[in-house]
Amino acid sequence: GFAGRRVIEKTIREELPEDFQRAEHLLEHGMIDMVVHRHELRQRLITLLGLLLSPGPSAEVVALELPEVETALPGGGHATGDATGDATDEEAGGGAGGDGSAEK
Repeated sequence: GFAGRRVIEKTIREELPEDFQRAEHLLEHGMIDMVVHRHELRQRLITLLGLLLSPGPSAEVVALELPEVETALPGGGHATGDATGDATDEEAGGGAGGDGSAEK
């Protein structure tokens, strides 16, 4: 439930600020997102619900290519890969050991 300013003042026996529990006070202190006049409320709800219930972006989603970077490997070697640092076996020096010597 909602208790008004006077009820709370009598309960806690302290005087509260004049704007206590007013919509504008709550808006200024981040407790609510907007204050809407009741005549505008229907259209505002339609707009907000439309945004929340839309199926997704209206534009095409495209993948971005990551730039190539050069990374120093243990032992003085270098590897080239994408920005995640992933390199192919050939770029990293081949074989399972990663030291350039391929096991056969």
